[in-house]
Amino acid sequence: MAEQEDVKEATLGSELVAGTNNLVALGVVYAIKSVSSGRYFDGRNPGMSELAITFFSDVYKDNTYLHWTVIKVNKGYALKSVSSSGYMDGRNPGMNEPIITYRDPQDDKHLSWTFVKTNGKYNIAIKSVSGGGYLDGRDPDMNDPALTVLDPMNNPYLQWNFVPMNYKLNA
Repeated sequence: MAEQEDVKEATLGSELVAGTNNLVALGVVYAIKSVSSGRYFDGRNPGMSELAITFFSDVYKDNTYLHWTVIKVNKGYALKSVSSSGYMDGRNPGMNEPIITYRDPQDDKHLSWTFVKTNGKYNIAIKSVSGGGYLDGRDPDMNDPALTVLDPMNNPYLQWNFVPMNYKLNA
């Protein structure tokens, strides 16, 4: 997990993301780690649409498949994969499998997310604007993330850590 100084250093000079208790900033590259499973979001290769959560120990720092950045859009924030340049899609209500798509996220509610600071020092829930569900990191033996409509405050399945990779992308 990121140390307090790593988080502070990563966000210096960048616009902070609402709902993250100053833990996430625009343009900073992060690995997004599930509190429940210990797995990271895998942004895949360009053109791939299935989203996965993958287990890696310390190799996430050099693995751009696990790198994401947060972009401000008109309906919240978009999560952009560094490896594929695709955006995480929160789907419609009742659809519980997030995917990666390649549309312009600026006015697309399906590619828009909000963030909620939960319990735990670094824990953040990620909520789909379009479907209303929270990203679910599942159990350690599962590699397919889900969208779940439950209260994330005390639910580690719906909590994530944004681990700074110590570099930024230009918008």
